[in-house]
Amino acid sequence: MANGLRADDVDPSGTEKLRRTWMNLKSKVADDAAVIKVVADGEADAGDKLKDSRNPKLPSAISNAIGSAIEDIENDLSLLNDMRKGS
Repeated sequence: MANGLRADDVDPSGTEKLRRTWMNLKSKVADDAAVIKVVADGEADAGDKLKDSRNPKLPSAISNAIGSAIEDIENDLSLLNDMRKGS
């Protein structure tokens, strides 16, 4: 964890945030699979919109921020897919 990430390159603070969000959702909805689907669909939609917003004319700082947000969403989707397999 020398670079702040776990051995599998997952940011532990992001994982903890996702876990807290999951627990809040789970306490309100009985069907785990339905919650995972709704959250995954929302994340996928957000990622698609960010990908569509890429423009080579944007300043590099904005382009880098968009790229970083897309990576975060892809990591979240990976975690959600792992949850989906486990439910």
